[in-house]
Amino acid sequence: VDFVFRRIRERPRRGESWEAHARDRRKAVFREVSLEFGGAPVLTGHSADDQAETRLWRLFTGAFETLGRGILPSHGVEVRPLLGIRREALREFLREERETWREDSSNQNARFLRTRLRRDLMPVIESLFPGAVEAINSVDRPERRGSRESHDSTS
Repeated sequence: VDFVFRRIRERPRRGESWEAHARDRRKAVFREVSLEFGGAPVLTGHSADDQAETRLWRLFTGAFETLGRGILPSHGVEVRPLLGIRREALREFLREERETWREDSSNQNARFLRTRLRRDLMPVIESLFPGAVEAINSVDRPERRGSRESHDSTS
């Protein structure tokens, strides 16, 4: 698997949020890289923790129904094969392989709500509810929905 790193230096337009700008530029770069590699998919490192954070962020901001219930396993040229794996398990795997964990520096910037959710809220949730990430990510998955509908139809 080829690793491609691109640094985006342009700033958002006046009134445009940093998050929206970064997302739009990232997706444009993914399309460009995919074309450079003959239409190959672009694999991202989103983890189960990212999925849980996204689901909670969307729930708490009222965007759960309009934006969807989480990160899709694939969308356009993006494929996210690690959504079912916890961040710490990925870090441990990389340590064993003597590889370096790479993280976007914006993930440490507290001006972003997502960073505060990850840094401040998720540890509290997980200390109160061990297994919370797995539980959050299991809510309303299609395979669970099917079993719930089967149960509801018999009651």
